[in-house]
Amino acid sequence: MNNRLRLSDFEIEAIKSLAKDIFGEDVKLWIFGSRADVNKKVEI
Repeated sequence: MNNRLRLSDFEIEAIKSLAKDIFGEDVKLWIFGSRADVNKKVEI
């Protein structure tokens, strides 16, 4: 994923894993703001 600025691959996988545990396998996540490109929302 080349659009991210500050999240490591480990952090992305941790966020995805927790979201799936809480919301189910079909969850979709979008990162925006200080942890992603300020001009784009990034789906992870």
